Amino acid sequence: MMSSIEHVASPSSNPELMTFDDEAFSRELVALMSCAFDAAREQILAREAVVSEASEKLMALGIMLAVQAGEREVQALKDIAVDAASGAPQTSQI
Repeated sequence: MMSSIEHVASPSSNPELMTFDDEAFSRELVALMSCAFDAAREQILAREAVVSEASEKLMALGIMLAVQAGEREVQALKDIAVDAASGAPQTSQI
């Protein structure tokens, strides 16, 4: 089963989209990123009814960029993801 971050950050065949080298993230880093992503998603869901797809993409991108820059602390990655999601367009909640 694919983790949340692996699903959101799947490689694209579109050359205009940002892609990440398959070897950039080890299994251990993917597990760390997935943990941070899931924790961020839960934090957002605790205060909002839904996490939009745009928010999830921004969260994943924020985590991947931070890991590429050397961040390895789950709490810091979670905070980065939550901050990244705050810049995403919000869906209307009925």
